Parts: sequence; structure tokens; C-alpha cells
Amino acid sequence: IGTMVGLTNERAIGVAPEANWIGCRNMERGNGAPSTYIECFEFFLAPFNLEGKDARPDRAPHVINNSWYCSLDEGCDTSTFPIMERVIENLRKSGVVVVVSAGNDGASCSTLNHIPAIYEGSFSVGANQSNDMISGFSSNGPVINYKEVRIKPNVVAPGSDVISILPDGSYQSWSGTSMA
Repeated sequence: IGTMVGLTNERAIGVAPEANWIGCRNMERGNGAPSTYIECFEFFLAPFNLEGKDARPDRAPHVINNSWYCSLDEGCDTSTFPIMERVIENLRKSGVVVVVSAGNDGASCSTLNHIPAIYEGSFSVGANQSNDMISGFSSNGPVINYKEVRIKPNVVAPGSDVISILPDGSYQSWSGTSMA
């Protein structure tokens, strides 16, 4: 959150420090499932109250920032690829931009292979270093494991040693496509 909207009285830390944000927990104890990911995407399409009522599509975010992928251990195999893709496409059709981290599976070719980063409808972000070289951990395309071959990530951004702000006001740097 600090990387997205971090702001102190002295300085802006986040990419969009004036932006509002909402969140949805899509993982329990570090693991998600297709159903929990879809549930959060549905929430973002029309945010609702804690009772799951009073959906408000007028409160949908303009951009969703996703720093996760759905792994085989979580039930995301090729049978779930079309379902998740449909969810991404529905969000896009509603006007929501779905931004996702490219993954940290290494800079070799065709290491970008997890959903939702592989979809045409997602905007995937890889990581580069301060010298403008691709970070060694950053996943790269082309995507070859779903439908037609496509070039991904859509863009790279600083993702190595990125400084962010913590809730207590202190600073820390992290590396990963999540930071990009």
C-alpha cells in the first residue's frame, strides 16, 4: 500500500499518493483459491458492505493492483484459466484496469506463465533495476502456455530496491515485481 499511495506530511512515497484505495483479502493464511480470487474481483466490480449487501458499482475502482498469482497448489491449473480470464475481461468491460505483477520466476524467456498475468486483458508489470536493466528475478514473456503467443509484460518499472513506507512511518526497501 505504501508503494501505491504512501504519503507523509513531508513527502510522497507512493506512485499515486493522492489516490483513494480499497482492499479485499483474497488469501487465507498465505493461500488463495480460484473462488477467493473471483470473490475479490466481484467485490471490486461492485463493492458491497460487510454483510455482502448493497453492492455499489459506482464505487468500483478505476485500477486494481494485484501482487499475486494463482498457483497449481491453489487449484489454478489449465482448467481454471478460461474462468479467470472471463473475470478479468468482465472487469475490463466495466472500465476497470487490471494491473498485475509479472512474477518473480527469473528473466529467462517464457517465465511469465501464471494467471492473471498471462491474459491479454491484464496489464502485467515486470521489474527493472536503477540501471534500466531487467531485474534478474523478473518474469518475462512471451507467454506460450495459454492460447496464442503474446508479448508480456506490458511494461517494466522500477522493482529492485524500491523504498516504501510502513504503517509506523519508517521506510524499507524491497525487490520484486510486486514493487514495480
